[in-house]
Amino acid sequence: MRPDRFGRRRRTQQPGMSSLVPFEPVDMTGLEALEGELATAGRHARAERYRAEWPDPLFAASLRDRLVGQLPVAEVEPWARGAAGPAEALPDGTPERLRPRVARRAPGVMPATRWTAAAIAAALIVSVIGLGSGRLLHAPAASRAGDVSAARLIRDGSSTVLVAGTTLQVGDEIRTADAGRAALQLGTSQARLAGASDVAIRSLDADELVLEQLAGRVYHRVDVPTGGTYTVATAAASWTAHGTAFDLDRRVLPSHADRMTVLAIEHSVGVAGPGVSATVTEGRRAELLLGADGVAPDIATGPIRSSDLADGWLAANAALDRASGFSVGVLVGIAPTDSPPTPSPEPTPAGTPVASTQPFAIPTPIPPKVTPKATPKPTARPTATPRPATPAPTPGPTPTPTPIAPLALTASACPGGTVLDWSASLSGSFHHYKTLWSSSETFSGASLVSGSYSPYKAKTSGADVNATGARWYRTYAYDSANHVIGKSGTRSATGMGLADPMGTLTVTDGPGTTDFAWTPFGGSEGCFTYYKVVYSETNPSPSYLDGDAYATYTGDQSASSATSSTVPSGTTYWFRVQVLRATDLGVFIVAETDSVQHLVP
Repeated sequence: MRPDRFGRRRRTQQPGMSSLVPFEPVDMTGLEALEGELATAGRHARAERYRAEWPDPLFAASLRDRLVGQLPVAEVEPWARGAAGPAEALPDGTPERLRPRVARRAPGVMPATRWTAAAIAAALIVSVIGLGSGRLLHAPAASRAGDVSAARLIRDGSSTVLVAGTTLQVGDEIRTADAGRAALQLGTSQARLAGASDVAIRSLDADELVLEQLAGRVYHRVDVPTGGTYTVATAAASWTAHGTAFDLDRRVLPSHADRMTVLAIEHSVGVAGPGVSATVTEGRRAELLLGADGVAPDIATGPIRSSDLADGWLAANAALDRASGFSVGVLVGIAPTDSPPTPSPEPTPAGTPVASTQPFAIPTPIPPKVTPKATPKPTARPTATPRPATPAPTPGPTPTPTPIAPLALTASACPGGTVLDWSASLSGSFHHYKTLWSSSETFSGASLVSGSYSPYKAKTSGADVNATGARWYRTYAYDSANHVIGKSGTRSATGMGLADPMGTLTVTDGPGTTDFAWTPFGGSEGCFTYYKVVYSETNPSPSYLDGDAYATYTGDQSASSATSSTVPSGTTYWFRVQVLRATDLGVFIVAETDSVQHLVP
């Protein structure tokens, strides 16, 4: 076949097929006029957006679903990512989850009627959904119930049995029975309810998901667009994350106070409320008590305990995260490979039903079916001439390799040092820990973090004092023969250098007291343990780390004053306030005031 003069190759008509028809020239005048009209209408709509009423989000989502549902769907292999082939593994070996990607494509030419219908549909979506916020396609991804057992859906005052696949709406409330469970797929995020839990949906906006956790325990796996938020309201406090995993348990105590316990599994989660503002970083836990109105909240933080990590609820959720392609954060060392262990609920008084925290079923791999092969018939062979047997050498014992268990590690930069927290080794042959650091992401040329050697299994936090620049860390556990029996993945942090200045300390005298006032430390809650007012008669720069005495201390980060009656009178001293961060392996200075000389009468 030769090409025709238009550069197109002629095709022979096959039986049952129509021949190709060349495109006729298309008059674009009407289309350009329609484009101008749509652009003008869009400008008018944007100019009026602050006076226009917001559309019903459920109507917008429904409209989008109906229009998008008419588009073809392409099946993609689970490992595929565009044309790049298999996805690369994350540092801990977990495959990276696939994310949707939008690529622009030059439009083909359609008949005028079809083009007009598509343009009207696109304009309708833009005007109804996008113009109010200044962005296109504001409607969220579909939200549905996943694995469910013994759970109910309360909608518009009616209670029905919740079944898998039910579409979720704003205003829905989901309650699980004592032995129930429910997995809620909220766009690309997930909320997994344990038994005796109660959650209400307040917003399904893709950029601002909001739940209200009314009771019980929920594992929140957050996956929102860049800049988006995922918020869980509990009484007067709210917990907000941008892309993380955290476990939140809400209980009402006999004193009628609300107790919220959060475990930061990956990255961090912020808490805010009347008198409360803090960030709980990966590997740490926070317990918040909210009492009656007018009573100040009480919050306590610390590293996640070994007993927390031994909970079967967390282990099973880690397995589900792995199956979904998520990193498991601090649960790296406890994620089961097949079926989750039995959860460890809190002690319950006799006669009270025990709430099940068993999450969702993990399928057991089915071994491949093996077809037995027929046994070949024996073939007669000539009889070999016997030879004298040569005694084989007796093999020695086969050395058993030392298993290396994974450890979790977090690195949080503070002024004056980077805090390092790791999970405890579970090996019976444990002898000591060491943490190394490197300025290279490949962890080449690693050096020992000063003071990180610890022969105590339960002492699992230290600091890289005065660290500067980007550093990568890894913690190891060793046996008595110096064999590695545990190892963490690498974690990075950018060191902040020396301690921060806090300005001037004011020292005054009261009746029999010495009074101090300073500007409170405004850094991260994770960098604060307590203030200490130190003093010295001879050292112009008194410091707690140098062994100088302290007049008083407080563990309240918001404090701006303190009083002491223990400073000996009749002497001139140098005074200073220091912010200290304590770890299992020592204390370092985060911030300090200038030294002030004062005569104590």
